[in-house]
Amino acid sequence: MGETTLVFESDGYSGDGAADLQSTRSAVTQSPMMMVVGDITNYSTISQVTDGEVVATALQSLYAELTTVLTAHRGTLSSYAGDALYAVWELKHIPDANALAVGFALAVHEKVLEVAPQLPLRGPDGAPVQMGWGVVRGPGTVIGLPHSAVSVLGDATNLAFRLSGIAGRQGYAPVVVTEAAREVVVDRFVWGSPVRVPTKGRTGEETVYPLLGRVSGDSSTGTRR
Repeated sequence: MGETTLVFESDGYSGDGAADLQSTRSAVTQSPMMMVVGDITNYSTISQVTDGEVVATALQSLYAELTTVLTAHRGTLSSYAGDALYAVWELKHIPDANALAVGFALAVHEKVLEVAPQLPLRGPDGAPVQMGWGVVRGPGTVIGLPHSAVSVLGDATNLAFRLSGIAGRQGYAPVVVTEAAREVVVDRFVWGSPVRVPTKGRTGEETVYPLLGRVSGDSSTGTRR
């Protein structure tokens, strides 16, 4: 550095040379989280009958709106691909993460209702595109990957995706919340009656609650009460 030579020495990097010191090491941690997954209903049919460029442009516009809502609710976008968006809140790092996540699910459902009619995407019945949302509270295994990508794995993640795949379909509410996620914010939102739902690829059923609205005066955004 200039005329100064800096030398780094560490026993932690000594050994037989078997490790590739140029490679990126993945960090793996487990953390309690709130998880929200949104899934476009009838996506396969829509993509089959709609030009691919039109689909891509419309989804880019839709997800731009949704990620703006996510930022306001202090969540982290774990991934999105095609028909699904996955957001997480680490409970130990985000104050009021429980209410922020549930509030986000309700806010993005409302945002889709607002934005979808302006998009050139239509379901089989000609209606604007719709999304189903699943909200889960549980442990997530966080894997830090190269290029700053973050992946969250585990049963709670699987459950969130399964619930988003039934929400808004076959008579289920567009936003469904697991019992564990509901009980920590029960007084801050309005709920429907519990229902038992199957979760594809998992044993047994899960109790979920339809999310109907907010309690008056609770915005459940970035402002902590």
